[in-house]
Amino acid sequence: MNMSGARLLWLYLHGAFWWVGLGCALFGLTLILLGLSLWWGEQRFQEHIVRVTAKVTGKEKGFETRDSKNGKVSEMAYHVVFVFSDAGGQQHQGKMRVTAEDWNYAKSGDDLEIEYDSTDPGTSRRPGTEVHAVWGLLLLGGIGAFFAFVIGIPLATTALVQSVRRAHLVWHGAPALGVVSEVAKNDSALQVNGQGTYRMVYSFTLENGATYDGRGPAQPWSLAARWDPGENILVLYDPQNPRHNEADVWESRNEDLAKLQEQGDAG
Repeated sequence: MNMSGARLLWLYLHGAFWWVGLGCALFGLTLILLGLSLWWGEQRFQEHIVRVTAKVTGKEKGFETRDSKNGKVSEMAYHVVFVFSDAGGQQHQGKMRVTAEDWNYAKSGDDLEIEYDSTDPGTSRRPGTEVHAVWGLLLLGGIGAFFAFVIGIPLATTALVQSVRRAHLVWHGAPALGVVSEVAKNDSALQVNGQGTYRMVYSFTLENGATYDGRGPAQPWSLAARWDPGENILVLYDPQNPRHNEADVWESRNEDLAKLQEQGDAG
């Protein structure tokens, strides 16, 4: 054997489906962890919440940039500045975003109902914000779960299982001398680095005269083009079911190929 089983498994594994699945899984799990972090923060805020009446001391407005599906977008943001006293009589200042209509009507000295965290009075907000927070967390968690558990993990798991099966077959399969039929474009596969992939098509015949066909793994043209029609290639198959076979495209068992070619020449 010219390479380790781990190396062989990795060569089969690191295809487009594995990377797409892994990327979606990591993205989804990141969103879920972010959602949980925000949820824990909201729970902590709810445990120490205090509602008071603040006084408006000023107003601010200006353009803010946010991300959208069309890129970054600048929009006018309106804020009111306020002060309030905590349970110990210490005064704190806060600022919250409001609608343009509320901003127009607000004036210094107006009462403003707010709530703050008694353990961190610098954290304050308008009452009722928790409703929007809950919906936001549910949406964030739902998107994360979709990417992680519907797309990412199933895709990555499928790629891993298929790669283990292929590597095991090459590692332990019975050798046969195959012949390359063609190198065909793999139109149904995901693209690699923006390029299409190709599969080497082959056939092999056992001593009992039975002939079987197979296809190698999806590869970029730079690797698949190494094989020419009519060229010999080592095929490893399951003796109990030769339809389960795999071409040794990574040339991990060249010694078996050389032996079979010698036997063919001697015959």
